[in-house]
Amino acid sequence: MTSSSGEFRRAMRYAAVLAAACLAVTPVAGVALGPSYPLFAMFLAAAIVGTGFTALLLLVQASALRAYLEEVLGAGFVFAGAAMLPYAFLYNDLFPQLAAVLGAAPSAHEYLWFVWQGGLLASMLAYQRLRRGEADVSRTRARARTTVVALAVAYAVIVPAAIWLRGLPPVFADGRTTAFFSGFMVPVLVLMSAAVIAGAVRRRDR
Repeated sequence: MTSSSGEFRRAMRYAAVLAAACLAVTPVAGVALGPSYPLFAMFLAAAIVGTGFTALLLLVQASALRAYLEEVLGAGFVFAGAAMLPYAFLYNDLFPQLAAVLGAAPSAHEYLWFVWQGGLLASMLAYQRLRRGEADVSRTRARARTTVVALAVAYAVIVPAAIWLRGLPPVFADGRTTAFFSGFMVPVLVLMSAAVIAGAVRRRDR
């Protein structure tokens, strides 16, 4: 068994365990236990730190090995971590005065949640697409650098819009998610995630 085959099998086992755990908690997922902002803050801080370390490792690897495709993944994790920071600070009732001081829209953290996940998934899709064209090294390198720049520009435009743009469709109303959340946000993230998984499996089968 090759190293890549072993890594793929381990990844599939982890994915199966995660899927089983998600299915196991589905019956009680809608039960409200009450807010626990200190616990949420700890989990969020751990997620930001983990995302930052992943981005650092990928970028160091890309620099050391001149692996320009890893720059795309590294940039995706940088995008996600950098979007998670304002999400954490603007999360409802976590820092209640900060949103007022910054003049952020009431739904800022809800849109930032969508942005950081969508940006990371987009970088993964771009990475997979670029790997399919690895034969032409110079063209793939140029496209990888363009993708990194595009992620930076997207962050500079989309994140401020999510924070300050008003009049966006509501995500929550009367304590419940709206049709915009269930009919747009969730399907987009699910489809992007499915495309990433399908791309990984397709790559493995070749």
